Amino acid sequence: MSQDRPISVYSPELLLGVAEQLQQSYVLIARQAEAAEAQSLPLSADSVRTSAEHALQVIDAFNTGLRTILSSRSEVIEPVGVAAVLYDTAQALQAQATQHDVRVRLDLDSRYQPVCAHRASLQAALIALGGALVEGLSSEPKATQTHELRLTAHQSRYGMVLGFYSKHVLPGVQLLRSEKSQPQDMQPFVSASHSKNSGIFTADALLGTMQASLTPSKHKSLHGIGVVLPKAHQLQMV
Repeated sequence: MSQDRPISVYSPELLLGVAEQLQQSYVLIARQAEAAEAQSLPLSADSVRTSAEHALQVIDAFNTGLRTILSSRSEVIEPVGVAAVLYDTAQALQAQATQHDVRVRLDLDSRYQPVCAHRASLQAALIALGGALVEGLSSEPKATQTHELRLTAHQSRYGMVLGFYSKHVLPGVQLLRSEKSQPQDMQPFVSASHSKNSGIFTADALLGTMQASLTPSKHKSLHGIGVVLPKAHQLQMV
C-alpha cells in the first residue's frame, strides 16, 4: 500500500461500512419476499428494484473511490457545477426515499459558483450520505407528515457547503461532532461503520480522496450534515 494514498479508502472500517450497506439491501429484499410469500401475494418488482439499485449505488461509490485514488490528483480535481450535482443526487435518491416514506426536497435558491472537486466521488459521497439519512429519518417518530430531507447548497466563509438539512437533528450529526472533537490520530470513525451510519462513513471516506470531509452544518434554522468545498474562482459565474 502506498503511503501517500488516503488510508481511509483502504481501511477495514470502510470495507465494513460497504458490507453493512449491501447487507441491509439484501436483507430488505429477503424480508419483502418472505412477507409476499406469507400473504400469498406477488413480490413487488418496484420494491426489489429499489433495494437492488441501492446496493448497486453502494458498489459504485466504493469503485469510484478506488478509481479516484489510483489516478493523479491533478487529473481528477476540476471545476464542478453545484446545481447539476445536487439535481442528480436528488434523482438518485427518489426511489429509496419513497420506499422509506421520506421526501427529498431539492432546494436550489440561487446561482452557485462552481466548486473544485472530483465529480464522480462527490456525487457518490452525497448519494451515500443521503441514503444513510433517509434510512435514519425513516426510523424517527413522526406525526402525520412525511419526514422531509432538504438537499441544498449555500456559501460560507470557508467555501461552498453542499449538504442535507432537516427540521430535526439528523442521525449522524452527534456522531460527527464527537468524532471531530477527538484528536486526528484518534479518529478511526469505527463507530460510523455500524448499521444505518455506515453510509455516512462511506461518504466521509470518499470525500477524503479530495482532502474534504463531512461536518455538522446549519442552514436557515435547519440542522444538517454537509461538505465544504473550495470555489473554482477561475470559472465564477457572472
